[in-house]
Amino acid sequence: AILTAILSPADLFGASFNLSYAAVFGLAISGATSGTGWSRWVRGPIVASLWATLCTTPLTLIYFGRVAPWTILATPVLSPLVAILLGLSLVAAGTASSMPLLSDALAWPLTWLAHSYIGAVRLAADLPLTPVFAQSLPSPAVLWVAAVLGLLALVCLGNRRGVAALCLCLSVPHFLPPLRPPDPSLHLLAVGHGQAALLTTADGSRVLVDCGSLANPRRAARTVAEANLPLRSLDWLVLTHGDSDHTGGVEPLLGLVRIHNAILPIELHQSDTARALGSQGCEIQFLRPGQSRRPHPDVRVSRPAVDGATRNDQSAWIHAEFGSFRAIFPGDALEVGVAAWLASDLAETADILTPDSVEVILPDLSAGCSMA
Repeated sequence: AILTAILSPADLFGASFNLSYAAVFGLAISGATSGTGWSRWVRGPIVASLWATLCTTPLTLIYFGRVAPWTILATPVLSPLVAILLGLSLVAAGTASSMPLLSDALAWPLTWLAHSYIGAVRLAADLPLTPVFAQSLPSPAVLWVAAVLGLLALVCLGNRRGVAALCLCLSVPHFLPPLRPPDPSLHLLAVGHGQAALLTTADGSRVLVDCGSLANPRRAARTVAEANLPLRSLDWLVLTHGDSDHTGGVEPLLGLVRIHNAILPIELHQSDTARALGSQGCEIQFLRPGQSRRPHPDVRVSRPAVDGATRNDQSAWIHAEFGSFRAIFPGDALEVGVAAWLASDLAETADILTPDSVEVILPDLSAGCSMA
C-alpha cells in the first residue's frame, strides 16, 4: 500500500483497495480474535469472514453485480491451505538457485496442493446460490436514499447492528427491479469479428441474439453486460448457430449476468455452452431445422429446413418487432439459407440486418425485402 501510494496514488481509490478497506473494517469490528479453543480457531474465523463479507457486499454488488455467500465458509476453511501454498512457494523460489534439489523436491507437494485448492474452489462454485446475481444497478439517487437510511440506523443503534443495517440498506436496492422499464431498443454491439445484438422489447424484456468474438470472447461478454445495464440479467439468449464467433462469449457472460432462458440449435445439445447454461439454472430449448419458437410475443425464432447445407446456412432466423420497425437477424445464412427462408412461409416485409462481414446474394426479392 505504501509503494502504491508513492508510485500510483490514484490506485488507492480503485476497486481492489476499496474492497480491502471494507474487508479490514469488517474484520476489525468482528471481535473474532477473542476467546480460546473452539471460539478462537473455529467460530472466530467464520464470524470474521461473515463481517468481512457483509462490509464488502455493497461494493461487490456495485463493481461486479453479484455476491457469493459460500465464501463466508470457504475463506476460513481454505485459508490454511493457502497459507501452506504461499509458504512452500516462497521456500521453493528462495532456494531455486542455491539449493535446486530442495526446490525440485517441493514441486510435487506444491502441485498436489494447488490442484486440491482448485478442486475445492470448483466444488464451492457448484453449490447453490453461487453466485447470487443482482437484479439491477440502482441509480445514484436510489443509493443516496439507501445510504441516508442506513446512516440513520447506524446513528440510532450505534453498534455492530447499526453497521449491519447500513450494509443491508446499501445492498437491498440491487435486488429490486428498476423504477421504470427500459425503453424499446435495438443495440448492435461492437465485439470485433463476431456478433452480439441486444433487443429490448416494449415491455422491457431483454433478448440477446448471439454472443461471440473470434479475437476476444471476453470482450463480447463485457460489452453485452455493459449494454444491459442497469439490469443484471437477461430474459432470453438466442444462438443462431454454433460457430465460436456467435457463441464463444456465452461462458464468460455467465459470470457477469444471469440468463434465465435460452434457445439453441439442436447441434449444441451436448456442447460446453449448453452445459454451462444448464449449470447456472438456465432453461434451454433446442431448435431443429423446420421448427419455430416464440420466446416473446414480439420475437420469433425459426430455422428453415435446408437439406445438406452448411452450418451457416442452417442458422436460425430471428424476427423482432419494434413498433413500426421490424428487424430480421439471419445469423450467417448465405445464398442457400436465404433462398430457403424466402421459399418458406417465414418471409415477410422487413428491414434485414446482416453482419457486414457476410456477403449475401438474394436470388429472389419477391418477399419485398430491403437490404441494410
